[in-house]
Amino acid sequence: MLFLSRKEIESCFSMRDAIDSVEKSFSESFQGNIVSPLRTVMQAPDGVFLSMSAYMEKLGYAILKVVDIFPKNPECGLPAAPSAVILFDGKTGIPLAYMDGTYITQLRTGGATGAAFRRLAREDARIGAMIGAGGQAEMQIEAMLTVRHHMEEVRIADVSWERAEVLAAKMQKKYPNVRFVASADSSDAVREADLIVTATSSKKPTFPAGCVKKGVTVSAVGAFRPDMQEIDPIFVSTADKIFCDSKEAVLAESGDIIIPMQNGDIAADFFIEDLAQVLLGYMVGRESDEQNILFETVGFAAEDLLTAAAIYERAVTGGYGFHWGEHE
Repeated sequence: MLFLSRKEIESCFSMRDAIDSVEKSFSESFQGNIVSPLRTVMQAPDGVFLSMSAYMEKLGYAILKVVDIFPKNPECGLPAAPSAVILFDGKTGIPLAYMDGTYITQLRTGGATGAAFRRLAREDARIGAMIGAGGQAEMQIEAMLTVRHHMEEVRIADVSWERAEVLAAKMQKKYPNVRFVASADSSDAVREADLIVTATSSKKPTFPAGCVKKGVTVSAVGAFRPDMQEIDPIFVSTADKIFCDSKEAVLAESGDIIIPMQNGDIAADFFIEDLAQVLLGYMVGRESDEQNILFETVGFAAEDLLTAAAIYERAVTGGYGFHWGEHE
């Protein structure tokens, strides 16, 4: 079995690679080529344990990921979403690789946002807003900057202004040509923003719909349970288009959609479609600079499968990681 740490993955796999892998996972899953059941959830007093699996016969791999969401972990200097990924040979069932699942989750979630912004955002986007400065935020910002090259400013808002300031300083060093600003108010952060990402554990909307301008593209990352909510129902009900990573998963798991449906803010037959429809050319994404578009993602194991498989093949070719066991 090949062991791959975050450092080794970073050495052989980029955000652009992740975006390409996630786009492929959307298309293959939509076409029925990936078996990917809904995640299993086990609740704990301070967090939740999530188990996710996927298999693609044509690719020749299967995956098991355990990702655990413990929001208080950062207070102890620990990641809020610790995770482990095991990649299996799809023909023999032999474990091929054990990978840093925390980083893979950050990569593929960033990849989902990158795919959405690449296909749905205005080409002239210049101002971004990052709501939430936790473990997902850095990769979300990297995805934003990977697909839109004219970005001039990214505003970072968090319930902890200090955490937002730390992230802004870190990103400023990494991207000196973009201005990063820490904000104590998410409403101020989203005003005039072309791109907005929400990656929080919030159970109430993170900004009011009235603060956004026309032509915005929003990627909602955090609401992976029915009781979680990041997006104002008014924005959901008035968005010109809504796309998602998996329609089945979002309608079953995302409070951003489930709560307004239960409250009657949106009709049961409202428009929401898989981003794969755009990737495969079945639907048009953005049709004008004035459209407001929402991308809702809860994450599903097909994204992890294609990302982990691509990392594994790159690592084997490049000689990254270390081996353990007889099947090396």
